[in-house]
Amino acid sequence: MIAPSTSQPRPRPLPSHREPRGTGRRPWRAALPWVLVLIAAWLPYIPALESGFTFDDGRLILENPTVAPSSPWTDSLVRPYWPPDHDSGLYRPLTSLTYHLQLALWGKDPVPFHVFNLLLHGGAALLALVLMRCLIPGRRGLAFSIALLFAVHPIHTEAVTNLVGRADLLAALFGLGAYLSWLTARGAWRSLAPPVLLGLAMFSKESAIAWVLVFALHRVGLLAAPAASTAGPASGSGSSPRRLGGDALLLGAVGVYVAARIAVLGALVGLQRVSIVDNPIYDVSWGTRVLTALTVLWRGIGLILAPYRLSPDYSFAAITPEESWLSAAGLLALLSVGVIVLAAALRRRMPFFFHAGVLYSALILPVSNLIVPIGTIMAERLLYLPSLGILAIVALLFDRAAAKAPGRALIPILLVVALVALGARSWTRNLEWRDDGSLFRAAVEAQPRSVKVRANLGTWLVRAGELTEAAAHYQAALDVLPDYPPALHGLGHVRILQQRYAEAEALLLKARDRLPESPEPALRLGNLYLEIDRPAEALAAFDQAARHPRQRTDAMIGRASALCLLGRYDQSAAAWHEAQRLAGPDRDLHRHLVAALEALIRHHLGRGDCEAARAVLLSEQIVGLDAEQQVALGDLVDQACGADPHSGQEF
Repeated sequence: MIAPSTSQPRPRPLPSHREPRGTGRRPWRAALPWVLVLIAAWLPYIPALESGFTFDDGRLILENPTVAPSSPWTDSLVRPYWPPDHDSGLYRPLTSLTYHLQLALWGKDPVPFHVFNLLLHGGAALLALVLMRCLIPGRRGLAFSIALLFAVHPIHTEAVTNLVGRADLLAALFGLGAYLSWLTARGAWRSLAPPVLLGLAMFSKESAIAWVLVFALHRVGLLAAPAASTAGPASGSGSSPRRLGGDALLLGAVGVYVAARIAVLGALVGLQRVSIVDNPIYDVSWGTRVLTALTVLWRGIGLILAPYRLSPDYSFAAITPEESWLSAAGLLALLSVGVIVLAAALRRRMPFFFHAGVLYSALILPVSNLIVPIGTIMAERLLYLPSLGILAIVALLFDRAAAKAPGRALIPILLVVALVALGARSWTRNLEWRDDGSLFRAAVEAQPRSVKVRANLGTWLVRAGELTEAAAHYQAALDVLPDYPPALHGLGHVRILQQRYAEAEALLLKARDRLPESPEPALRLGNLYLEIDRPAEALAAFDQAARHPRQRTDAMIGRASALCLLGRYDQSAAAWHEAQRLAGPDRDLHRHLVAALEALIRHHLGRGDCEAARAVLLSEQIVGLDAEQQVALGDLVDQACGADPHSGQEF
């Protein structure tokens, strides 16, 4: 590691007009780099403030009972990250807690959520500047350039503008804080700050455990501590017991997170199943997984270097498994080995190059699918902090090349051009995240073979009433993956709306058979049978859908309708009552309940059973109705059966 000069800087002479002591230092100059980094971090993200809740934001924030304001705040600490019906194997309590607190304070207004994400991004960019100054002492201009590139880079848009990218932002902020305090802190802060901040990073996102590898590489001597931090634990100074105590606290923080994760998820690795769509290399052989994962890593580096075609999704078949080592993928794997060997050879001659490469490698490793397969094959948000290492390497190589070339004075101009270009791309990328429609349209252009992107755009188009275009995208997804359930039941829903019932039934039956545990195909199949007057089959489909908590309300609504068509009016009224209970105050189903109760009363009256008709007026289903609805039902009974001495009682 290049050591900074330990000599004190020469004092600057006072200006000739004899300014008072301290004014000649121009403190605004010292603050200028920090201000410019914040501007670079925030300016391209102004359009984000007009964005809503997009992509996974709805499921994880708006529809997640764990973070709902009505739930105790402690639920965020003792429940998985995703809602109960989504088996993700993720535990990020600190991130969940921020969602809960913001929903409790500001409701479902997306602006405070976006502001908070921007604050986190600005903080991470400032810490990146601190870290670069620490790693390349004496080269503040280079450190400043790297921090600016990190702040403005469009690859970070998913982590910053997609609200659920907050996990990456929090993990980056606390992880950088842990590393910096581990390198530079003194006194009691040296022992306490790193484990506390590392714990907060891991409780924000599990991949922050990668910092332990960075600390370990320092301990074994592969990474040298900057000379500016010789008082810190990384330098090896101080008593051995103190160093061991600090290391024990770091391991203790890891132990606390691991214990909490096992207690909540029931296992250290909580993933139970991952579809071929989300991660095509989850269940493949080790060799195929490693070969494909290395290819994906190079693809990510390519996006950092040329962030043009960006997408929120790279699932099947945007990326497919690589099985032959005698291919372009094999050459990339060989290139990976060559880069590692070269970096090791240059460890002493170019220590910062090696250090930046280690930062990238360590931080990307947990989400690379190289060690263990994860829930996704690739995502831009996973590159948020690892990109700092790549940008540092690029900046260093460019600086070294420019030092030997004429026209070095053009370097600041080239930097400005690069920042403007990256900032402009970040701005346009933020516009794409404005809503699901613009996001998925851009994603289809970037990754036309992603079946998930096609199906998501189809779903949005159905809601917008663009049935023909929606059907085209669903069909494009099925052309890539013929048995893809979301595209099957999505296209089936379109065919129902187009009254092409035979096609719809075939598609929905195939979707149900392909993924029987999913409620959507059964729910839409039930709606189809209601539409074509086959209530018994509709009831069976709705009963199947009702087994899934996420769709239980809609399934109960369909069940109530099917029971009514079957003439089972008492059960229909009970189903409507249960549907209203499940839906809660945000959805008023009372008019349907009134219609069902009226049908039940008329059924009893038609049989001449006034006692049964009056019993309906005393049932628990009446309680949720307003006075006018209750009186109307009572009048119906009175007109048929005559006045009753008890008819004036309040229900």
